[in-house]
Order: sequence, then C-alpha cells, then structure tokens
Amino acid sequence: MSNKRRHWVGQDGLALLEVLFASLVLGIAVIGISLMMTRAQTAVVAQGDRYASMYLAQQRIEAVVAASLVAPPAGFGTVALGTTAEPGLQSGDQYGTSLTTQTFARTTCVDRVPDGDPTTATTASCTNCALGGACTGNTKRITVTVTPDLVASDPVTLTAVITAHP
Repeated sequence: MSNKRRHWVGQDGLALLEVLFASLVLGIAVIGISLMMTRAQTAVVAQGDRYASMYLAQQRIEAVVAASLVAPPAGFGTVALGTTAEPGLQSGDQYGTSLTTQTFARTTCVDRVPDGDPTTATTASCTNCALGGACTGNTKRITVTVTPDLVASDPVTLTAVITAHP
C-alpha cells in the first residue's frame, strides 16, 4: 500500500473562492432582509401618524360642533367663517403629555354652503356661497386637514356639516 497523498492539480485557492462566494450570497441576503425590516418600520410609523392625524382632525371638528351647540340657535353664529392654521401640534398635547415626537399642522376651514347640497361649494379655497336662494347661511361645512411635518404619511382630511335649526 502506498501512503501517497493525492494532489489535485490546479485546485489551489478553491476553498478560498468558495468562502468568498458564500459570503457574497450571505451579504446579499442580509441586505435584503434589512431593507425589508426598515420598510416595515416605516409603514408602522406612517400608520401611527395617520391615526394621530385622524385624532387631531376629529378633535377640532368636535370642538367646532360643540361651540355651535352652546345656547342654540345663537351658538351657531359663534362659529366663525374662514380658515385657521395651527402648526406644531402633537398628539396628546391637551393632556400635557406628548405621545410622539412627530408634529402636525392642522388647517381648519369653516365655510357657508347651500342648504340642500353642502358638497357643491369647493373646499380647496374655503369660499362661502353667496347668500340668497339655497344659501341661507343656515348650513356650514367644517373641513379639517392635518398634515404630518415629517412626511411619513399622507395628510388626513375630515369634513362635517352643521345646520342651524330655527
């Protein structure tokens, strides 16, 4: 018996190439997984911002509606027409604790609309209908748009219509 070792001709460095190729495949997989995780985290943050935006919009609509219900029907006249802007809001501010580091800009538009169809007037310019005919001044539309300052999600717009009953 011969104890000679077989020597593979031209196989020098093959193990090193196998290790390099395996490292390359593993690196591509790790990069793909990390990108997937960061996109998932961004989606979670965006959904949280959307919930906070909806909360802030609903809060403003409820405040305007509550103001119109103070001593009806005179309270309806206290709901001022026009646009108001509130920058730098945070969800939870009214309780003195901030739930997030995200800030929001809230724009409120209160406009007079025709009594029969409150959707006919445009909300983009916050313009009032001319008094007369179907526009008696007894119907007001409240449109609140909340936009996150750090753009992780889209702006949220909520609309409500209030009507004075004589």
